[in-house]
Order: sequence, then structure tokens, then C-alpha cells
Amino acid sequence: MMMMMPSSQSRLLLQLNKFYNDRVQSRRASVAKNLHDVCSIVQDVLKEVETQEPRFVSSLSEVNGHYEGLQVCADVHRVRLQLDSTPADN
Repeated sequence: MMMMMPSSQSRLLLQLNKFYNDRVQSRRASVAKNLHDVCSIVQDVLKEVETQEPRFVSSLSEVNGHYEGLQVCADVHRVRLQLDSTPADN
């Protein structure tokens, strides 16, 4: 295994930090905003379904900035939001 010189280690660390701050953080914020926007629309649709079908109970809820009842399945080009399917107690 090749040992890095301290100056090359610090340069590598600076470059990694720069990449993380420039690319990863902005991408993460963008994805979080888009997911929040989509979930807000889905919640509105599910509320309308609840008014039209009394037996339907939405399991999607926002708690402390996170959505419960939601699973995100993502690959490179697509994101699928899957709602939990738990029947309501009668």
C-alpha cells in the first residue's frame, strides 16, 4: 500500500470537502425540496380520495420534516414513491 505525503493528504481532503460542499450538498437539498413538493401534492390527492371514499385512510403523514408511510425506491433515472398499504381498523 502506498503512503501519501501529509501535503498530498491535506490536498485530497480539501478537494473532497470542496466536492461535497459544491456538488453533494446542493444536490441533496434539491432532491429534498422536490420530494417535499411531490409529497405535498400526493397528500392533497389522498385527502380528496378520503373525502370521496370513507373507507380509505391515508397513511402518508409528515412528522418532524420526515414523511411516514413513504418508501423511496430510486435508480439512476427514476424515482418511485411507494405508500404503505395498511388497512384501516373498522
